[in-house]
Order: sequence, then C-alpha cells, then structure tokens
Amino acid sequence: MSKEDINIHGGIRTMAPAVRISNLAQRCVTVPDGCFVECGVWRGGCLAVMASIANTDGLNRAVYGFDSFEGLPPQTPEDSEDGQEFVGMCRATEAEVHETFTTWGVSLENTVLKKGWFNETIPEASKDMPSIAVLRLDGDWYESTLTCLEYLYPKIVPGGVIIVDDYLTWTGCKKAVDEYRALHKIDNILIETDPLGEVWWTK
Repeated sequence: MSKEDINIHGGIRTMAPAVRISNLAQRCVTVPDGCFVECGVWRGGCLAVMASIANTDGLNRAVYGFDSFEGLPPQTPEDSEDGQEFVGMCRATEAEVHETFTTWGVSLENTVLKKGWFNETIPEASKDMPSIAVLRLDGDWYESTLTCLEYLYPKIVPGGVIIVDDYLTWTGCKKAVDEYRALHKIDNILIETDPLGEVWWTK
C-alpha cells in the first residue's frame, strides 16, 4: 500500500488526519520485534496501515484490533460532557474493516479482530497475547483508555511505542493517561503528533 493509497482513501476509511497516519507508519517501521495492537478500530484504516507494515517487514508480526463495533460506550463522571454527542457514534462493522483491507490490498491473514467492549475482551485476550511493539489507543473515554493501559501497557517491549489518539481532545482520556503514568512513575517524554489530539511516547 503506497502513501498515495492512504491519502486517497484516508478520509473514507479512517478519521485520522494524514499527519497521524504518517506518524503511525514511522513508528511501526522503527520499533523492536513484537505485535501491533489497536484499540478502537472503526473502519480499520489505521489497523490496515499497521497490518501492511507487519506483513512486509519480515518479522511475522501479529496484529490485533479491538472494537465494540457498536460505537462508543456511555461516558462516566470522569469524562467531560462535551463529548456526550459522540456516544453511540463512531460505529462501524467488521465487514467494513474487511472492505478497507481489501480496498487497500492488505492481507488479513495475520490480523485478529476482537469484537466487544474493552473491559470484556482485553483482560482475557491479553493473557495469551505476545509482547507488543506498537499500541495505538483510540477509545476516547476515561474507562476505555484506562482498561487498555492497565492490561496492555505492561506487555509493551522496551523501545516499543504507545500512541494515544485523543489525549489532547477528551478530558477523560487525558486523565486516564496522566493517572496511569503517575501511578507507575512513567516519565518518558510525551510527544505531540499534532496540536489537536494525539500524543505518543517510547517505553
């Protein structure tokens, strides 16, 4: 899949702007061995970018995509009410993810889709998941983000990367990340991909 393919289809298959797609690709080609994980797949655009690299870098990486495929869950008191209108939105289907992979010519052979709310799927799936090289979080709300961090961050390899799509967008997402980093004394520098939302750091 070429950069031209991503730019042409990006607005249809992913909500991520070009700068975040470019950053994701750069991170995926520079990390140690380990699987790629995305939590919050929507139509699978970013997941397809990750899978495309995983399929071609010679390391036989597995790729995991977690999504309810029912939209966003209800907010909790930890979230700001300014995102309330998004509850129930961001809904896509597994079929749309397959369509994205097919449209972009990316094989689904090494990609596993896990359907369900994060608090139902991630704790169990994380038990048998291999070490993680790239973890991309796009769960928007406090509890969704915190669940992902609690179960998946410990599996990230040294030199691996965590990308948080909504850190600068939603209050609950930022609160979950800040609390987790403080609790576990993580002082690795947060790098802004763009001033509108995404940050990332290297473990």
